[in-house]
Amino acid sequence: MDRGPEDNPSRWPGYFENRLSGGYCRLMRVLSRYWEDGYLDYWRQAGQCRIKVRVWKTLAPLRDMYPARRKDWRVVSRYLREMGPKQTLRKVVSRLRERPRDCKYLACGVGEVLECDKGSRFQRGQPVVFLAPRHPKCVERLSLRESFVRPSERKGIIDGLCLDDILFVETGRDEWVPSEWLDFAGWSEFSGSGVDTRKAQTVLRQIEEDLIGLDASGAVRLSLQGSSPVLETDAKPCRSNVAGLKAVLFGYGSYPKSVIMPNLPKNISLTKVHEIDPCQIGPVDSFPFSSDSSAFPRPSEKFDVYLIAGFHHTHSPIAVHAVRNGAFAVVEKPVVTTFEQLEDLLEAMDQAPGRLFSGFHKRYSRLNKLAIEDLNVVPGEPISYHCIVHEVKLPAFHWYRWPNSRSRIVSNGCHWLDHFLFLNDFVPVRNYDVWQASNGDIFATAELSNGASFSMALTDHGSSRIGVQEHVELRAKDTTVCIGNRSHYFAENSRRVIRRCKVHKMEGHRNMYRAIWRSIATGIPGDSRESVERSCRLVLGLEEKLKLRRSESAVAMGSAGLKSRS
Repeated sequence: MDRGPEDNPSRWPGYFENRLSGGYCRLMRVLSRYWEDGYLDYWRQAGQCRIKVRVWKTLAPLRDMYPARRKDWRVVSRYLREMGPKQTLRKVVSRLRERPRDCKYLACGVGEVLECDKGSRFQRGQPVVFLAPRHPKCVERLSLRESFVRPSERKGIIDGLCLDDILFVETGRDEWVPSEWLDFAGWSEFSGSGVDTRKAQTVLRQIEEDLIGLDASGAVRLSLQGSSPVLETDAKPCRSNVAGLKAVLFGYGSYPKSVIMPNLPKNISLTKVHEIDPCQIGPVDSFPFSSDSSAFPRPSEKFDVYLIAGFHHTHSPIAVHAVRNGAFAVVEKPVVTTFEQLEDLLEAMDQAPGRLFSGFHKRYSRLNKLAIEDLNVVPGEPISYHCIVHEVKLPAFHWYRWPNSRSRIVSNGCHWLDHFLFLNDFVPVRNYDVWQASNGDIFATAELSNGASFSMALTDHGSSRIGVQEHVELRAKDTTVCIGNRSHYFAENSRRVIRRCKVHKMEGHRNMYRAIWRSIATGIPGDSRESVERSCRLVLGLEEKLKLRRSESAVAMGSAGLKSRS
């Protein structure tokens, strides 16, 4: 379990020191790099209890939530060559700041109920035992689904504890943790995975018995120095001297910090950030904007621009809210994850057209203009599209693997499917198909009404030296255009090489945001209903067909197993 100082911050000097953030009031404390305050409380959803922690015990670190990144200057040098110094610096700083977020644990403990739903089986002030599936090393308060909370019948567990202390116990390297406890490791309220409530309650009974005999000799008392108010948002007032449009950002991950925020123009002021993980936000007092741990807009919020880059299944509901309230929605991929979301979004777009901007950066690459010129086609003429895409292999608990995130067709493949339709002027789709190989590779095909064909191979096998890699070929008449990794361009026909060139890998992103901000400022409408509908329906249609093929394959394998046993 212990592999070095980075995985054992308790070895650092001052790890258990109380560190005040220096803000206008003390907020929730979190044990990450230090035992420090300044963090927002977790957003409490319907069906959840907010719990004041009295005893906290870590059970196991979660190693497989985020891609492991080596501290290697060769990796940085490769990014320098690919991205340039400015983008590399932004990426490095963003990743370093995510270290507290990356340290997550399966934990358990004892606490007292602070808040719960009306009609809940719990009452305020009631002692409870809890299981925390993916949390920091210790927190002052947390919000959990009631399935992971059980009334404590042994009040003696917290007898003698000072109200201003948390008894913190770290499970030793050789200490055994039951496998049924570990089954809940990494679960998230946002994942879309169900919870076996009966099994969870059985585990909680076992946890309570375990905590009764807790050896406090090796425990640490984390001082709270008085209670702090429960705050899911710091409600920081907007700067009164800011002119122009007010924006809100949903999702505070590496991409928003290193790509979206640096490309905001002066006439759009970021006034609030929504991020569900308080550790991803960090101590909030130093930010020039307000922060909120809710995944969705608050009823009282009013903004001009909604920048949407959170969990994939939250994109469309937030965009619908923005459009219906007369705001602009800038939505990162994927735009929707289900057909139901698509219908809601199209209805909102009908009510307020021109307010949605999809974040498909491939539409804005300078290479598109070169390709159309070299292929010698006019809008609507067929451009066949064939690509091989290598993705970074995802850890076991990564959120891209959640049921709510759907397959890699939705989570990443939508980029190339949309680009294919964009180059063909979004003509109707004639047919499509998809299948998955036994090694997990996905192969998708499509044909448009103008005769253009599409094929895509998605794989995570092979080299991850520079992250995601792609090879795209565009074909029309007797001309072929090859684009490698969004930057290397080569065009040839049957007679000669037409053109070679290279552009910056991130040029499409910069062009996209500049074009979107220009459109918002000058009143140019955003995405058309037709483009959103046809792009999303193709992606979702392939997703549903892939789901059906997987189900058929599972049934076939089960039948083969029965025959072999008989």
